[in-house]
Amino acid sequence: MQEEIVKDLSDYVDLAVVYARSGQKKKALDALEMAAARNDSYLRLINVEPAFDPLRDEPRFRELVKRMNFPQD
Repeated sequence: MQEEIVKDLSDYVDLAVVYARSGQKKKALDALEMAAARNDSYLRLINVEPAFDPLRDEPRFRELVKRMNFPQD
């Protein structure tokens, strides 16, 4: 269903922000995974976007950051 909603690659990150802000961690992580699978350039903001703060302790989030070779704290 997410793929029907999303029209641009950047929309997966936007969708993840919406889910994260509404407390839907699993859906937010699913959207981030979809963005990563499409090499979405907006993922470069993953470490600084405040909306993702609730996800930072999630193992899937940490694994995504690691897999994307982003700097870790």
